[in-house]
Amino acid sequence: MTNTQIVSVLVGLERDLDILEVEEVKKNGKTVKMIHVSNGKSRVRCIYCNKYTRSVHSKLKPVTIKYLDISGYTTYLKVYKRRFNCKNCNKIFTEDNFINGNKKTISLKTEQKILMDLKDYNLSLKYIGEKNNVSDNTVRNVLKKYMENYPLHLKKLPSIISFDEFKADTRSGKYAFIVNDVIHKKVLDILPSRKKDDLVKYFTHTENRSSVQYVKRHVRTIFIGHRNNVSKSQICGRPISLYQIYNGSTR
Repeated sequence: MTNTQIVSVLVGLERDLDILEVEEVKKNGKTVKMIHVSNGKSRVRCIYCNKYTRSVHSKLKPVTIKYLDISGYTTYLKVYKRRFNCKNCNKIFTEDNFINGNKKTISLKTEQKILMDLKDYNLSLKYIGEKNNVSDNTVRNVLKKYMENYPLHLKKLPSIISFDEFKADTRSGKYAFIVNDVIHKKVLDILPSRKKDDLVKYFTHTENRSSVQYVKRHVRTIFIGHRNNVSKSQICGRPISLYQIYNGSTR
């Protein structure tokens, strides 16, 4: 294994990527690692007709991409890409090195690291941004990207749930609303408002409201006068144990 291949393994790059140079440069007043990489394949597959081609049309200007920190150094990749001319369909396309997404200035591995940090609810967006050397707005955009297909409403509810409120200063008010699965100790959803009209509208989309048997509530005004949303369920205003639930002694 050559020194270049060893470096590729250490920094976690794909095998087909060639490391052209590793240097230390000054960026924003601090010393960072700059790794120059390019695709080592002599032929690539056309994105239009799926045929291979070796005909290089031109070389693009290198782009700088934020990468994972290496040995305590903030690290960037300077990526060199080529444009190819497909002889089969006569179309020109840019090769994909699978380092970053389309028009993204951070690598896919950095995105994955940000997503792992977002799982820790004790970490703020600002802290995660500083930890990964990106802006908190970049962290917010990564979160939005992977939440695009997340459902806006709970479709199914467990038989035992709990409600609570907490101070959050959202755009909808000073308090947010949280729905929990009591049995499995999981947060089902967090809403930006605790207002009754907003909650009734939200739970209207839930398909199995009538299957909810017990509701533990801490908030002062929740579904009072709207108990049809949790049909025939017991509204409990004090702490309940699983023993009480299973033995029907929560009233």
